[in-house]
Order: sequence, then C-alpha cells, then structure tokens
Amino acid sequence: MFGKTKEQFNTVQEIDTLIRAGIDLGASDIHIEPFEDFIRVRLRIDGTLTKFSVLPIAKRDEITAILKVMAGLDSTQKRQSQDGKIKFAYLDMFVEIRISVLPFKYGEKIVLRIQNTERIDLNIDNLGINENCLINFKKSITSKQGLILITGSTGTGKTTTVYSALNYIRSDELNIVTLEDPIEYEIPGFIQIQLSKELNMNYADILRAVLRQDPDILVIGEIRDTETAKVAIGAALTGHLIIASLHTNDSIDTIVRLREMGIEAYLIAAALKFISYQILLRILCPTCKRPSTPNPEHIAMFNLPEDAKVFTSQGCKHCNNTGFKGRKPVFEILIIDEEIIDILATTTTGYNLKKKLKHRIQSNLFIETKKQILAGVTSCTEAAKQLM
Repeated sequence: MFGKTKEQFNTVQEIDTLIRAGIDLGASDIHIEPFEDFIRVRLRIDGTLTKFSVLPIAKRDEITAILKVMAGLDSTQKRQSQDGKIKFAYLDMFVEIRISVLPFKYGEKIVLRIQNTERIDLNIDNLGINENCLINFKKSITSKQGLILITGSTGTGKTTTVYSALNYIRSDELNIVTLEDPIEYEIPGFIQIQLSKELNMNYADILRAVLRQDPDILVIGEIRDTETAKVAIGAALTGHLIIASLHTNDSIDTIVRLREMGIEAYLIAAALKFISYQILLRILCPTCKRPSTPNPEHIAMFNLPEDAKVFTSQGCKHCNNTGFKGRKPVFEILIIDEEIIDILATTTTGYNLKKKLKHRIQSNLFIETKKQILAGVTSCTEAAKQLM
C-alpha cells in the first residue's frame, strides 16, 4: 500500500486490504486523513497511533464515496459530519465497524472504529484486580442495591470491566438493563438500550423510564450531568444495583466530582459501595523484550531497588516494530466501608476529603503498576507515561 500511484491503485481492493490489515494487527481505529498532496493512513494499536501508509491524493473523493456507501451514508453530502456502521465480512464472521466522517480543510477525515468483540475476554477473574479487592468487587456486584462506579479516562477499558462484572452475575432471575451510547458488546439476555436522538428524551428521562421497567441491575454508560447523577443515586437507595461509568482523574476525584454535581454528602455515603479507577498499560512484546537497568528518575518515581531487574523492548516483526503487543488494565480501588462512610459524611472540602481518603485506597495505582514493571509485563517508560 505504500506509495502506490493512481494507475496502480484499485480503490475497492485497497479499502478491503486496509480494513483487513487493521483487524489483523489488532487496531481499534483506522484514521484516513487527506492533506494537500497525499492521504495519510494511521492505525491506533494498543492505544497509540502509528503511521501505516500513504495513499494517492487523486483517490481522495473515491475512497470517501465508497466508504460512505458501505456505511449507508449520503455520499453527496460533504459539508456536514456523518456517522454510520459497516458490517465487514472477515474470515467466518462479521466485524462491526463504526465510521465517523468530518469535513476539514483538505477534504473529509474518516475514522473507522473496529468493534472486534471476538477478541475480548469478559472473565472478571482475568481483569487483573488484586485478590482482596476482587473478593470485595464480587461482593459488591452481587448486592441487592447500591452504586458501583467504574471510572477512568476515555479508552481505558471501563466498558470491558463493566461487562466482565455483568457476565459474572448474569442470571435468568435478574432483569439487567443497560443504557449505552454506543452499545459496544451485544450480550444475549441483557436489555440493551441504544441512546439516540430518535428516542426524543434526555438522558435522565430515559433513565426514569427504564426504572419503571422493574430492573434489578441498571448499567448507565456514563453519568453526564447533575440530573442523571441524582436519579442514579436515588435508584441506588431504593432497591436497585446501579453500575455506572464516570470520567475522572482517580478514585477519590470521583467523589469530589459527585459533590461538584450537587449531590449531598450523606446521599453519596449511603449509596456508594465500590469505586474503581483504571489505566491501560501496554504489554512488552514477549519476543523482543530484554532485561534493562532502570534510570535514576524511574528508580525514584517507582521506589525501585537500584539493582531492580526491569525490561524494555526493541521492536520486531511480531509487534509491528512497536515493542509492545496488547494491553492490560491496572486498577486503583476504593471500597466503601464504615470508616469511609463517616469521612464522606463529615468532611466538607474536596482538599480535606482527598487528604483523608488517600491512605484508605485498597489498591494503589503506583504500587500495582510497580508490580507490573518488576514482573516484566511493561517498561518503566510506559508506566511513567500512563501515570502522568
């Protein structure tokens, strides 16, 4: 695909080849970006964008038109953003690909998000939560009511954690309902609601409607505003188990965020059961990783022994020369016990709350990341990058 001329280029074939390459390499996204003289193609693999190929600019409009037709979009509309889906035949299955088209200076940028759920392991025991915290996590998700918050930045695997929890507790005796935008995993037996403009209701109104459907467990794809947070807290206190995600900077910041939304401290204390915050660490390629000596900065950052055995990688054909192959989550966990409930109910400022709860975290992100470094799972550089 690199440097092909207009005459050598078969557009349909090249699009097919590009998508197959993305799936084969485990890419989550394919970025097709036209510039003045060329089209740049980049793949997001293990969370990092990597340049993959350059396509002839003369084929820009044809590439865009074909992808729009594949997704059922309006190929004549070039001045507005469009979103759609492609069902792509790959081996003996269909892979769902979400497409986003956005006009900009040199044409329309296209991002293809590959929803290859066949590769996702939804086993709660394989998430990587340390043993003591995993016991409490399982206990929390089998509760009759309460609020469980799965937090982290965008793209850190929160949805996988949520669905691993649901997979653990699924039963014909439970009415499990999810509110999602978009639905990432289609699981038989769950009532999964795709949020869309066609529903003609805001998030909180949809949530109230679902609560009239007698759910035992309700999954909220994201708590977005104060009204949604209040409805979720109320439901968690009246006989429903609520599992929700939230974008925060750490587990304690989650509580501060709820307070900033106007939720009273005593309600947070009464509803909350468990908070997890997660990051994703890239895993060193097992083929090319090599022993290394940590530098003084990393020794200080992770409190490593000076003779610590750590690893790095050089890149090889097995990892597409990135040095990494795959990712794994690392968790910071706050389990809500009686002492924490008392702290939540009596501490007024966010600063004092963070100070008091800092030493109550049951799974510390730095300690858990350090374990991955010393186990040779990831490198010091990668760990430092994800923790900054």
